[in-house]
This record gives sequence, C-alpha cells and structure tokens, in this order.
Amino acid sequence: MGTIVEKERELSEYLEEWVAARFGEWTEIYHGINSNRRTGIYRLKFGEQLHQLLYDIIGNIDEHFAIGERQHIIPSRFSSIPQLLQFLENFQEHIKNRYYLIEQNMNGENTDMIVFDIYKICNDINEMTSRCLNTYLTDNIIPIPYQQALNALRNNNVDLFCSLMSGLIMNIPYNIHKEKLDEGYFHTIIHVITSVLGMSPLSEAETADGRIDMMIEFPNKIFILEFKYSANNQNRALEAIDQIKEKEYAKSYYIKGKTIYGVGISFSQERRI
Repeated sequence: MGTIVEKERELSEYLEEWVAARFGEWTEIYHGINSNRRTGIYRLKFGEQLHQLLYDIIGNIDEHFAIGERQHIIPSRFSSIPQLLQFLENFQEHIKNRYYLIEQNMNGENTDMIVFDIYKICNDINEMTSRCLNTYLTDNIIPIPYQQALNALRNNNVDLFCSLMSGLIMNIPYNIHKEKLDEGYFHTIIHVITSVLGMSPLSEAETADGRIDMMIEFPNKIFILEFKYSANNQNRALEAIDQIKEKEYAKSYYIKGKTIYGVGISFSQERRI
C-alpha cells in the first residue's frame, strides 16, 4: 500500500490533476453567470442561493487547491491526509445540503443551461470526494485507535471518544513529561491529536462571557469541550458541563443552525480522562 508520504503524494497529485482539468472551465462558467446574474441566474427559483453556492464552490477550490510550482496540496494547503479528507467531507456535505436548489430548477429538456452547468460541477465534486474518502479513509492511513476516536465523535459517542483519548494519553511515558501535569498540558495533547485527525479544533474561542476551551465543528453538529484538572483525582466533568451551561457558551453558535453538544472532560494524574 506504500508509506504515508507516498500516499500523501499520490492523493495530492490526483487532486492537482483533477483541479487542472476542470477549474479553468468552471471559473469561466462562474464569471459568465456572475456578469449576467440579474438577467440569468437570479431569474431562476432560489437564484441568489444558487449563485452563492457556485461562488462558494469556486472560492473553496481556489483557496484550498490552488498551489504554486513545486508545491503539493499536502503539505502546502493541508498538513495531513486526515485533515484534507475532513475538508472534503465538509465540502461535500455543504453541497449536498444545498442540492435542493438544483432539483427545484430541473425541468427535463427545458432545464436552463445554468442549472445543468451547476449540476455537473456538483456531481463532479461529489464523485471526486467519494473516491478520495473511500480510497484513503482507511486504517492503513490512520492508526486504529485514532480512527476509532474520530469515528466515535462523528457518531456522537462521546463516552467512547473520551475512553479512546484516555488510552492514547496513557501511552505517553510519564518520564518524558517536560512540564507539570495540569489542564493546559492535557488540553494541548487533545488539540494536537484532533488537529492531526483533521477535526480543525478551535481552542480558547472567545465569547461574551469567557473563553471556550475547545470547539470542534462537523458539517451538521458542534461539540463544545470544557476541560478541568483535579490534583486529588476527583472527577470534575459535571463541573465542566455546568460551566458550559452557566456561561451559555452554545449561544455563539446558534446562528449556524447545527446541533450543539456540551462535553465536560476531567483530567488527573491517575485518571488522565
């Protein structure tokens, strides 16, 4: 199956060729639609939303896949395969959630060419994303415990996620700790692990009433994590949950319209999580 570095190069080259074969044409389609939007796409059902969808697609491809000479998508745009795959999964979900905009404008042979063009673009992205996820989202890329932790959170199994993270942290030998065990130490480890897995955690997110220790966002849900450390091995998870509720950390994310979960995690030298 090859080394991780070989797989990173393989995936990068596939996506670079995929983009090179399509993006120029898609950019021309977008500019054509955009320049005549008031007499074209805006006249369709949900025309402004369709225009925004196309804008999002072109913008995301340009931002995340446009690279210079002698560069590769990994590591120039993404640090690892899991991080890239998480982006592709979110991108695919974003398009799927707006596919009804296309369906509402389908009218057989009378379907407007603008709709056909957007449909073909979305279909191509879906095919590419599914291929990448099916090919590279395997245990050969991500060690089994890490893959299980990622899937646990995706499936809302917070208890399993915490149990797996505890096992991963316990594997760090005590004698290599360079700093004291405290909340910051464990927070850093979880941030690093979730980042490598492509979850793009946001740490110390500011709110009107304090800072959220960590926020992890998926296409259809958000996890707000609060960490507590106990020097005497007490379980402070409920205290962390109470803080999330009392400070109303979830309020900042209501506008996203996603399901929000509060997760309290307690650390100690013996329990770890």
